[in-house]
Amino acid sequence: MAEAGRATEALGLVDSVFGNISYNLDGVLAISQTGAALDALEGAIDCCPLDGSSCAGLTASSELAAHAALARLDGRPAILHGHPRFAVILSMDCDATDCPERGACHVRCPRARFLGDTPIVPGEVGAGPHGLVHTMPPALVGRAGVIVLGHGVFTAGRRDFTEALTALCAIERQARERCLGALAPLLSTS
Repeated sequence: MAEAGRATEALGLVDSVFGNISYNLDGVLAISQTGAALDALEGAIDCCPLDGSSCAGLTASSELAAHAALARLDGRPAILHGHPRFAVILSMDCDATDCPERGACHVRCPRARFLGDTPIVPGEVGAGPHGLVHTMPPALVGRAGVIVLGHGVFTAGRRDFTEALTALCAIERQARERCLGALAPLLSTS
């Protein structure tokens, strides 16, 4: 986990404490602590039984509920969450100016949106009625990753974090290409 955290930060896919990482080992979710720097995770990982038999998650990431929900739905044990710049920017680009949810789209976007085959879903941090715990896990099952609108990217790996990190890089690269492609006509007229 520490190695994957350092790689995520070194690749610019997260700025140190913005992001989290977990690994499900036989029903115990090892997850980065809230505010832990991904490039310095040694000693900053909590082990939280998924059966709720312990309150060890008190210092765990604020997205523990979302990681736990995904771990229950999906057989991939490695979960990586970052805030890559272009994916976050692209997720907020919407041309629906007459949408009744305008201004609250980050929590209640009614449109099905995608970056290629990566879904873009609404959801706020936490387990409340509009929490990403309800939107992200079902959207990620069977997919390489999911973008939470205005928030970041979640990916998962079957054995370790290699697959999750590769997917995070691929999603950010695709978002960067789309953003720069959209800007190209504007830049060529300057």
